[in-house]
Amino acid sequence: MKLPYISAKTWQQRLADGKVHWHHGTLITAQTPFQAQQRVYYRKVENKILFIDPLTQEPRKFLYHEELTL
Repeated sequence: MKLPYISAKTWQQRLADGKVHWHHGTLITAQTPFQAQQRVYYRKVENKILFIDPLTQEPRKFLYHEELTL
């Protein structure tokens, strides 16, 4: 699977917004030392309603995250 190019500026903003963390949940900042062979998570929440739940008749939102292993 080939991931699309994401600019350094975009990653810097994601780090500044507190949206990037290690696999165990610890937040990654611009000052966090590099750690090889670690799984990094970026979580992006979309606020789009994809469907109405047939059981509850409530709108359900889609949760999307990108995963990058360094």
